[in-house]
Amino acid sequence: MMVYTVVFSREAKKSIDRLGEIGKRRIRDKISELMVDPYKAGKPLMGPFKVRNIWSSRIGSYRLLYVIFEDKRTVLVVRVDRRRRAYRV
Repeated sequence: MMVYTVVFSREAKKSIDRLGEIGKRRIRDKISELMVDPYKAGKPLMGPFKVRNIWSSRIGSYRLLYVIFEDKRTVLVVRVDRRRRAYRV
């Protein structure tokens, strides 16, 4: 089993830091899923996000947006935000 490396954008790190302890635990659980199989942990987005190959994973009322770099076996988490704000370009 190949494991993916998960890295965070500066914006995503700031968002996670603002979460409470329960939110951070749920994010850690989702990151574990991303490391094993990012394709099963979320779904590809459509519209302007499809061009950038952005995926979304649901964590309660929050969304974790990420990009998969298969050649480097890396997942870049670009945004963690509430659903109503997460998809604003």
